[in-house]
Amino acid sequence: MPHRTRLKNRLHSLLHHCLIPMPEFDLFSQKGRAWLKQLALSNEEGLARDSDLRLLELTELEIEQLEEQLVREAWQDEKVRLLMSIPGVDYPVAQTCLAAYGQNSRRARCPTHKPHFKHRFMINQARSLLSKLTENTAR
Repeated sequence: MPHRTRLKNRLHSLLHHCLIPMPEFDLFSQKGRAWLKQLALSNEEGLARDSDLRLLELTELEIEQLEEQLVREAWQDEKVRLLMSIPGVDYPVAQTCLAAYGQNSRRARCPTHKPHFKHRFMINQARSLLSKLTENTAR
């Protein structure tokens, strides 16, 4: 992601350097890329533009391939699918939660593992919030 942002920023700075006003449409849509390619720039600036556009296309292709791989892995993992059943949780969020909190297997093997203070605080907050919600709905 930072590579894509860097390339887009370089293209924006090229336009700014050449005093070319930004178009009304999205600069990185198909229409915007066609507009960028047809701009009359000096030789060096044109080479920089073409290079950045090629690198941007390759970077976006790599990102798409990685996202497809993450989707395939998400649907193969039962725990990820279970987390995705929660409204608002998609595969990146589910995979991130599992990566952050682990599969509990390493914690079960490690008797000295104690949760960090912030985690205990958040867990206690969540428990109190859940208890308040269940008390209100029970009435």
